Amino acid sequence: MKIVHKSLRLGVSCLIIAVGIIVVRWQLTRHITVDYIAYWSAARLAITGGNPYSTYEMLKKEQENGFPESSGQVGLPANYAQMMFNPPWTIFFILPFGIVDFLTSRAIFYLLCIGIILFSADRLWKSYGGNIKHIWIVLLIVFAFPGTISEIDLGNITILPFLGIVLFLLLVRRKNWFWAGATLSLVLIKPHNVYLFLIALIIWVLVEKRWMVILGAFVGLMICISVVLIFVPNIIKEYLAFMSKGLTTPWLNSTIGSFIRLKFGYDLVWLIYLPMVLGLIWFVWYWFSHHRSWNWGEAMPNLLIASIATTPWAWLYDSIFVIPAILYIASLLSQRWEKLQSKRRIGIMMFFLFYQLICAVITIDRGKIFPYPHNLWWFSSFLWICAVAFIKLSKASERHPSEILL
Repeated sequence: MKIVHKSLRLGVSCLIIAVGIIVVRWQLTRHITVDYIAYWSAARLAITGGNPYSTYEMLKKEQENGFPESSGQVGLPANYAQMMFNPPWTIFFILPFGIVDFLTSRAIFYLLCIGIILFSADRLWKSYGGNIKHIWIVLLIVFAFPGTISEIDLGNITILPFLGIVLFLLLVRRKNWFWAGATLSLVLIKPHNVYLFLIALIIWVLVEKRWMVILGAFVGLMICISVVLIFVPNIIKEYLAFMSKGLTTPWLNSTIGSFIRLKFGYDLVWLIYLPMVLGLIWFVWYWFSHHRSWNWGEAMPNLLIASIATTPWAWLYDSIFVIPAILYIASLLSQRWEKLQSKRRIGIMMFFLFYQLICAVITIDRGKIFPYPHNLWWFSSFLWICAVAFIKLSKASERHPSEILL
């Protein structure tokens, strides 16, 4: 009887997923998402023996599937392909999506993004000791987050390194060091967005002698690259040649560094890296303050916020990396709420309403009030930094072991 029930649940689940793919695919016939078409085209070219880092081949493949001829990367000439700038091992993870046609692939990835966010929010909330009765509030906050909406809408690859971060945290909690290291093959799809986490990880491995983490990362990357080389033997050479062209130089993206560059000199490209200096200074202080009692569950939210707030390259959807910080803050507030003074409760609620207002402006604006590149997402990161500082400075109650379970 149990087998029948399991088979029935599996069948119903597959039916729901199939219907979801059909519905989403039908809706997407009127909306060609700029970001995802680059990943699908790269996967398709890799499968058919093409070059995913060729601007000519990518543009041809994209235009065959409805990409407007006048479109292209912001800051680059018209009729320029939407390119994938991620390293070669990224192709390993997107290869399956290139097997089917673009719209079906996009529908599958659309549902996958929602599924990953649901899974991550649920697992992290439980790991941080959050009350399961409040999970619906957490999901509401997470799905109202501008980065989440942007990621689901555009279908960027950021969802995969985000999943890598979540899996790393869950596996570290279980002390499964090898597989925790293997998740880095996902995280390293966008290393610049989590650079402080990677620096902390390297130092932590050396100090704690967790060599299995390094082995897991090495094996994971070698498997990914080996599979990709079967399809595109010269992929590493093509990637290095492509990146050497400096095609990202004209961009002004959604970072504090780009804002500084825009204000003080567009030609001074090095200004986009200036916030990283502050990030590294902060990291030195944070490491020496916490390394004796290092806890990844507590450290990760801080590292991710500092990384995404100071990274030289990021867009709105990249801010989903701060979702673990959102859940961390929410769990602390949930556990301390009854002990907080009325004034602090009012202050937290006012902060939340103000933050939601900022989220609404960023999400609905679409460049009308704040034209590109002033979409204010960096201000959203700043607000979360303020929130972490508020929680840390609040002495409403002594820390309870259940606050940090990772």
